[in-house]
Amino acid sequence: MGQNIEIFIAGKSFRFQVSQEQEEIMRKAAVEINSRIKFWQDKFPEKTLTEILSIIALKSGMTNIALKNGIGKIEAEEKKLAGELENYLENIEKNSR
Repeated sequence: MGQNIEIFIAGKSFRFQVSQEQEEIMRKAAVEINSRIKFWQDKFPEKTLTEILSIIALKSGMTNIALKNGIGKIEAEEKKLAGELENYLENIEKNSR
């Protein structure tokens, strides 16, 4: 069963029930979001909080997609290397007979 925690984002309180592992990640994410809010508010003081949160969501989404694409490329490379290793080991086995 999870534990109840309270997270503050943009001065608003949010309550969640999370596991111990999720709590640490969620708290770090809240700190990062609040830091990004401050950065964008300082850079563009005329923007509303909704506009700033939209920018943060867009940039976070872009980062998420870039990471997924990177993981996909790494997985494809890993599969290719595993195949090459398997072929190499098979050739060693054939040549040792």
